[in-house]
Amino acid sequence: MKKEEWLQQVKEQLKGLPKESREKVLEQYEELFQIAKANGKEEDEIIEVLNDRECPEKQVRSCEQIEPQRLLIVFLILAIGSIITGMALEPVFIYSPMLGWSLGMLFLGLSIFYAVKRF
Repeated sequence: MKKEEWLQQVKEQLKGLPKESREKVLEQYEELFQIAKANGKEEDEIIEVLNDRECPEKQVRSCEQIEPQRLLIVFLILAIGSIITGMALEPVFIYSPMLGWSLGMLFLGLSIFYAVKRF
C-alpha cells in the first residue's frame, strides 16, 4: 500500500470529525512520513507501524474530551478558592465575602457548563 492510499483511508475514518481536526491529523501524518523517510524508512514500514495504532478518529475524540475535563477541574478549584479567599479577607474588606461568593458561583456555573458539554 502506498502513502496516498493509506492517507485516503485515514480521511475516510476521519469523516465524522470537524474539518480543522481532520486537517490537523492529516498534517501530523504527513510530517510523520517525512521524518520517517528522512531516517531511511520505507513507506510500507511506516504504514505498518501506523496501522498498529488505534483508529485516528478515536485518538482525536479522546483528546477532545480531555480539554473540557481539565476546564471542569480548573473552574471547580477556582470556585472553591474564590469562596475561601472571600471569607478569609472579610476583616480586611467588608464586601469580600460577597465578592468571593459571586466569583465562586460564576466559576461553579462554568464548571457545570463544561461538565454538561462533556456528556
